[in-house]
Amino acid sequence: MYAAGASAASSPAAPKKLNKVAMPVCTACGTLVSADVRVLQFDRYGDPNKWKCIECSAMTAEAYDTLIECKELCWFCSGCSEDIAKNKDNKEDKVIWLFERRMDNLNVMEDRLKEKVDVG
Repeated sequence: MYAAGASAASSPAAPKKLNKVAMPVCTACGTLVSADVRVLQFDRYGDPNKWKCIECSAMTAEAYDTLIECKELCWFCSGCSEDIAKNKDNKEDKVIWLFERRMDNLNVMEDRLKEKVDVG
């Protein structure tokens, strides 16, 4: 998202051209992604142009090294983590609501069966 009048070329998140080749940059500070810069690609999007350096993500070098070594771990920026948590909570609420509804239906069916047994 850009401020009014700004363009992608002036944004720190815009890929920079080096020898006519677009180079990815940190989406927060604009640092070029290179072998000597510790950066993480956004796992949620899989976009080759979405990167964040560990300085901008407030990550320690030790945490970075662990993420790089352990391929089973995923990293999400704070915005994505909040979105994922909201979606998880919404799904849990929906599942609970569905179970409660089914229990209500079962209770009604049980009451009807008891009435039929008492009548007969």
